[in-house]
Amino acid sequence: MYRGGQKDFFLSKNILFETIDYFPSSKAAINGSDALFISSDCEEFRRLSRTIEETLPPPCLVMDGR
Repeated sequence: MYRGGQKDFFLSKNILFETIDYFPSSKAAINGSDALFISSDCEEFRRLSRTIEETLPPPCLVMDGR
């Protein structure tokens, strides 16, 4: 349990985490997408340009929020 602010946060009762999909690679995650929002500065996501060009069909929307 996480106590933050005025409410208790129970990970097991948060439905947001039930809707998250995990993928083995960035290419698998963006395959078939129409838009991409990058918010992580992890090493894997620093070199996505070629993967985006090879995976996403134009026109696609890429937002870089790093």
